Order: sequence, then C-alpha cells, then structure tokens
Amino acid sequence: MGTGGRLAFGAEMLIEADRNTLFEGEAVAYRITVVDQVRIAESITPLFGKMDDFRVDYHGRQDQNRQFLSSLNGQTTRSVQYISQFTYEIYPLKTGKIPIPAPRLMYDGKTLTPSRVVVEGRLYSSDTGGGNQGTVPVPVGSLPLQVMPQDRQDVVLLRIESDRETVYPLQPFTILLKVLVKGGSREPFSDRNPLGILEESPRLLIPWVESGSLPAGLRPESDRESWLSPFESTRGGFAVNDLKQRSFFPSDDFFGLSPMGGSRQSDRRFSFPMERVAQPNADGVNTPYWQYTLKRTFTAERLGTLDFGPVSIKGRFAVVDPENPSRLKLQPIYAITPRISVQVRDVPADDRPKDYIGAFGRFDWHVDLQPRTAGVGQPLDLTLTLSGQGSTVNVEPPDLTKIPEIDSNFRVYTPQERIDERQCEFVYTIRPRKGGKIVFPPIGITYFDVETESFVTRRSEPIAIDVEESEKLADIPPLLPGARGAGSKERLALKEGILANTTDPVGAVNHAPSLVEASISIASPFLLYFLVMLGVFCRRRASGDLRARQRRRAVPKARERLKNILSKSRETSHRRTPSADMVRPDFFSEMQSVFAGLVADLAGIREQGLTTADICSGLETLRITPACIERARSLLEQLDAAKYGGINRSRTNETLVEAENLFLDLERQLKKPRTDSAPPVVRFVVPFAVVLSLFSCTLSGCTFSPASEASGLFVQAQSAFDAADAETDPRRRREGFEKAALAYQRLLDRHIENALLFYNQGNAWAKADEPIKAIASYRRALRFEPLNGAVRQNLAAIAPPASKEPVESWFETLFFWQNVVGYHRLYMIAVLSAWITSGFGVLALFYRNKPLHRLTRLLAVPTLIGIVSFAYDYYRYEMVDYAIVAVEGATVRKGNSLNYEPSFMTAADKGSEAVVLEHRGNWCHLRFIDGQEGWLPDSDIVIY
Repeated sequence: MGTGGRLAFGAEMLIEADRNTLFEGEAVAYRITVVDQVRIAESITPLFGKMDDFRVDYHGRQDQNRQFLSSLNGQTTRSVQYISQFTYEIYPLKTGKIPIPAPRLMYDGKTLTPSRVVVEGRLYSSDTGGGNQGTVPVPVGSLPLQVMPQDRQDVVLLRIESDRETVYPLQPFTILLKVLVKGGSREPFSDRNPLGILEESPRLLIPWVESGSLPAGLRPESDRESWLSPFESTRGGFAVNDLKQRSFFPSDDFFGLSPMGGSRQSDRRFSFPMERVAQPNADGVNTPYWQYTLKRTFTAERLGTLDFGPVSIKGRFAVVDPENPSRLKLQPIYAITPRISVQVRDVPADDRPKDYIGAFGRFDWHVDLQPRTAGVGQPLDLTLTLSGQGSTVNVEPPDLTKIPEIDSNFRVYTPQERIDERQCEFVYTIRPRKGGKIVFPPIGITYFDVETESFVTRRSEPIAIDVEESEKLADIPPLLPGARGAGSKERLALKEGILANTTDPVGAVNHAPSLVEASISIASPFLLYFLVMLGVFCRRRASGDLRARQRRRAVPKARERLKNILSKSRETSHRRTPSADMVRPDFFSEMQSVFAGLVADLAGIREQGLTTADICSGLETLRITPACIERARSLLEQLDAAKYGGINRSRTNETLVEAENLFLDLERQLKKPRTDSAPPVVRFVVPFAVVLSLFSCTLSGCTFSPASEASGLFVQAQSAFDAADAETDPRRRREGFEKAALAYQRLLDRHIENALLFYNQGNAWAKADEPIKAIASYRRALRFEPLNGAVRQNLAAIAPPASKEPVESWFETLFFWQNVVGYHRLYMIAVLSAWITSGFGVLALFYRNKPLHRLTRLLAVPTLIGIVSFAYDYYRYEMVDYAIVAVEGATVRKGNSLNYEPSFMTAADKGSEAVVLEHRGNWCHLRFIDGQEGWLPDSDIVIY
C-alpha cells in the first residue's frame, strides 16, 4: 500500500489501496486516512455511497498524532495533527469495470471527502488539467476497479468439501480441498505428474491455513507445521499462501539477496496426496485428471455457523499444444471456489432431560460426602466430580434443592466451582436438619455424547450417614457493638421508611483511597517543601558567590561610571579656557575603560590590558548581536585613536552620544532572560511543584464528580431496588433485592466505596432476608460515617446492641476521635494539614521570619498526629478482615478441618463477630471479643 507522500497540514482524507486490477473472488485491501487538527470521536466511521456491488469487511481503526514545532521571530509554536486510519477488505460481487464509491466523513460540523487516491504508489487525482506527472484523472475520491472473470477453462478445477454438514460442539469434522489438474491424454504426458514439470509452483490461497484467520470457536486438530510439514517437497508442488523458507543458494534477483550473505526467501512447496480420476471436461467428455487432496480436521467449541473459503489458485500450467500435440505450452490459469458452511448445532431441545448440565463429550460421575458421622447443623463437604473428555464450558452445578430427599433433610449452600478442560468439581457445604440414620440419595446428571449423538445419564450411589442431635450452647459475645444475633424474620418486618434507600449521586464517588494514592497525596506537600528548600539553598549559595555578585553588579557599575564621564564632559564644555576646544587623552581612556570593565566583570577576568579585540570577543560570548559588536568595535577604535591625538569638541560630543546609545543597547540585550542563568534545580522546581500540587489534589479527593460509568451502574442498582420494592410476590421480591445488592457490589468491585453505597447495599440485603450480609454492609458504612443516624437505626433494627461492649485498644483510647471521625475525613484532614504545614514552611524559607518558623514547628505536631491516625485507620480497615457468624450453632474448632475437636465448650451464636487472623484453604482462623480463638469454615461466616 502506498503512502501517498506527505499529508497536507489541515483536514484531509486520503484513500489507499493495494491494487485496482483483480480477479473475481479476490479482495482489495482498502484504507482511509483522515488528518485533522481535531480528534475524531470513536463512534464516528466513514460512510460509503451505494455499495450493492461489493461486500465490505471492516477490520478496525488505528489512531495516532504528530506534533510540529515552528519558530517565527523567536517565538515557538506547537501544532498537533490527529491521524485516524480505517482499514477494510472490499470484495467485488461482479466482474467488469466498477468503481468503489468515494466515502465521506461527517464530524465536528463538517463533511470531509477524499482529496487523493493512491494505488500501489500511483496517485489518482480529480485534477483533469495538466496535473503532476503520473497523475490519473478519476472522479473525486472514487477508486476504479477492473474485475476480471475467472478463466473459462477446464485445466484446473477446485472443490471444497466437508465430511459433515452439521456437527455438535466437540464433534470433529474434516474439510477437504481437492485440486484437479488435467493430465495428458496421450503419450508421453499421460503418466507424468503435471506439477513436476513446472519451474514455478502455482499458488494456493487457503484461508484456514493460519490460526489467526480461523473462525472464532474453531480449534484445529494439529498446528500448521504438524499439518503441512509431511507434504513439503523440493521437487514440484503447490505454494501455499505466503509461506516461505530461507534458501542459501545465490538469488538471481539482486533484491532477494540477504544483507547477511546471499541467502533469500523462497516459497515452500507442498506435494499433496494425488490420484488419477476421471472427470467431465468442458465438453462433457470424461477426461483423466490428477486429483490433489488436502485434509484438515477441526473441532468446534461453540454454537454457530462456520464458513470455509473461498480458495483460489493462480499460476501457469502445462497443457498440450493443439498445434503440435507432441509439445506442451504454459497457460496462465486463475480459478476460485465458493465458500461452504458447517453448522454447529445445540442438542435437541425437545428431548433434553431435566438433569442435563450442558456438557458435551464422555464423562464419569462421582459423588463423595465427608464425614459420614456428624451432628445436626454441623457442616458436611459434598463433592460432585465430572471427569472425562469433552466441553465443560457451559456446565452448571446441579440444583440439589430440587431433589425432595435432599431438601427435606439438609440445608444446601452455594457450591464452590473448580472447572478445567478435563474435570468439573463442585464442592457443596450441607448441614443436616435432623438426627438419625439418613441416606443421602443418588444424584443423577445427563450429558450429551457427541460420538453416539445421544444423551447419557449417570447416577451416583446412595450414601448412608449417622447424624447425632446437638445441644444448644451459650452465646459468644460479638466483636463490635450492635452485632449480637441477627434477629428473627419478625425483626425484619421493619417500620415504613427505615430501610428506604437514598439516590444521592455521591454514592458513585470513591471515598477510599488506595495505598499509592494516599502515599502520594500526603508525601507531595513535604516533597514540594523539600524542593523549594533545595531551590532556595541553591539560590542563596549562588548569591554568596563573589564572582556571581560581580556579574550582577557589572551593569550598574558600568552605568555609574558612564554617568560620571558624561557629567564631567558637560562641566568642561561650559568653561571658557584657551584649550576648551580640545579634549584631554585621559578622557577617552576613561570612556574605553567603561566597556572594558563591563566585559571583565561579566566574564570574570581582569580589566587591565584588555584590547579592542578582547572586548569584542567577550561580547560575543555574552551573545550580543553581531551588529552591536561591530558598533562597539568602531567606537573603541575611535577612542583608542583619540588617546594619541586631540579632537575638537564637536567630534567629542558625537562620540559621547554614540557611546551612550551603544551602552543602552548593550544593557537592553544583557537584561534578556537566559535559560542557563540559574541552576537546573531552581529552573525546574516551580513547574514541577505546580504539577505535583495539582496531581496531589486530584488524588486526595478534591474532585467530587462521579464518573459516567459509575453513575450509570449506581442508577441501575437503584432501579433494581425500586423494582423489587414494588414487587408483591415474596419470592420475586427477595430475588429482586438480592439482584439490587449484587448490582451495588459491581460498583464496589470497581473500588468505589463510600457510606451511602454501603448503606444502600445493606438495605437491599436486609430486604432480601440476608441479615448477616446486611450487618456487614452497615458496618462498612459506619467506617466512613460513624455517627450516621440512619445506618445505626437500621443496624439496631436488625441486630440489637450487644450486652457486652468491645474493649478499646490503648491506641483508640489515646486517639479518642478514632471511632468518631470517618475514614475519608481522617484522610482529608491528614492531606490538608500536610499542605498547611508545608505552606507555612515555604513562607518561612522566603521571609526568614522566626515566628513563622515557630508556627511551622507547632503545626508539624498535629500534622504528624493526623497522619498516624489515618495510617491506623488504613491498617484497621484495609489490612484486617472481620467476620460475622452466619449460621446457628457453628462449632468453632481447634484446626482447619472437621477432624479437629471443638475449640470451646459452647457453639458460636449466629451474628457473633470476630477478627480474621488467617486464611487457610476454605477455613478461617478467628479471634472473638473475649480473646478466644478458633477455626470456622468459610461457609459459616460472612467476611467483610
């Protein structure tokens, strides 16, 4: 594809194509490039005209930008170009001369059409008069195509076949490509391989060779090399796509030579299995053909339609010369075969059993229940394992609650899933509802066997277990106030309005900074103070340098000396002496020393002995303009000559005026700012400090507007809550509130946390009859707003305050505000106090004021306290997990297994809270409020 030269600066559309002459069935690689000074929105794409004669495949868009710097009169201007490229493949649907209509792009209130068309580096333009050399006049933006029909020949025939027209997922099928080449009808050509006598191999273009071009959800039986390598040949055969190999024989083409020593890339040749067949030729007469067959086996992994083809062949084949039957001639051939489709279908819906779980293949089914002896309410691990070969992508765990024998005797919890290519494992936690000898019933599942194309049902064996009655044990006090007991269902029948949600959009704003954000926000003001302090130190050090002081005083010193000389000259001009018309030589020496002293002070050298050439050379190092240096050279030469001979008064006055004007010009140029006049730290500290301040303010939560995506999710969750609240059916109502709670969880999964969001989620869980999860959400809401009355009211309605208050740690006693001020407010206080302290510190650096220094030291103490307080809150809520017991009579054990003995003589009451000390597998090590520790399975607790 050509580049079309440099794109114009401004709005422009360029069309590029790889060719405009092709055979029927081939595609044109087509690209639209748009250049403008504004960025095109992602949703905007070019629009074509009438495209009935084409099939267009869009392959995506790429964006980039370019920056240009231009300098005019010492001012630098930066310009940006935005470049968007749209890539297509265009297939003509008929033959002949057909143009691709010009596209247009409408955006930013304007319509853009192509100004240039480039095909293989050749420019097509709408300019019909003169134009550049090599320019072909065409309609504006259109691309002329010449589509040639397939050869009307019977020398080469192409066919694509499939051994199955419809398949099920994971059912293998084979695609066959057959290339039939006409053989000789008489000696000596009848028994000769028609490809073996060709010097140049015909080229096959097969879409399913490369893995990247395969349809989605299609898996080949073997990779490309394993499939094609057995057919590779060095004598005769087909070239396939653009597969190349490196050859170490010298290349006949100079441009094929490798820069490393003469090797080149050559086509790989493949000789496919062949046989002699008889096929009707163009006249309907049976004619001998050589048939070359290429097979590839695939497996479909998803439902849908799979397209294969088209396949084309292009090359020159040997045919018998009709004028001289004893000789062969080469005939160019192009042939293409249409596409074929394979339908991947689902299992029959009418005959699908109720226990069908969505698996394809052949599997074994195993059910295990451990332990076989337990008490009422104690957890048992039920493991269902589906193993074998097949597709488990769509497998769903069986719903055990629909089996009456299980639902009446056990309480079943949501299983944990472990699914891979060969095995599905579902681990349920179940609890016996009653004691005695109970037989766990067989569990049956059905999968689809793709080989026999039938459903297969597997059933497990029944399992007998012994269940003992358990006595009710005393309560364990909760960890935090207001968490003891979840309350009965009667308690959830709350007063109207207590569980009402709020729709404030602040619910979509994050109030919980990450560790990186918090660190940057708090450290930024101190880093800024350090940078300013470093800059001030460097500046003060530079101001104390004698040479620097000499450079700063050079211009005022020279100005004062020139002023004295001019005043003496005016006094002398008013005196009436015989020698008044003549000027003393020392007057010119003083004038010359003004410029010598100026250069000496600025360059840091001795003034004595400086010549006119030395002064001019010094002015060059000071970046004085050449014109001004020439004026200085002329004046200094005049002054030097006047020292050895007097000049009259009128000439002296002209010299004084010229010297004064020259000095003013030099002073003006020396006052221009120089980028290298200050140390690098001083030059970069101000812009870096500004950027750092803005970045820190952004991280610290100075922007309170929610993102559009988060706002949309918040509105969706609230809509689900309102829809559930309007539902009258109890079951649908609970399902609706659970859906709303999970919708709020999607916001939390995006690291958006605030009191309002947790409050709304707690309301949804409470109305979904999930009080333990509601308590966890309310606890997290109190983290941000500990004094929120609505949260505490709802929490008290679900879980009345515990009789035993939790014991505060020494840190919480010392920092008495720790459980009163919210997490986000502590964060904002820490950031704000850090900025205030650093601000006063910067003022103290510049003004050197002792009261400011004392105030800065005084402010550093509460700042340090605020940072420590926030760090403790961050550790308490981000690094430590809490748990609430979610079942009645949970047995706390001494280890992470049902084989360990109970840790206490009493069972944990539902709603008891604890700190999570350790996670190990599916178990958690907990420490309750009274200091006792033990292990509970994850299914018995809710972690927050």
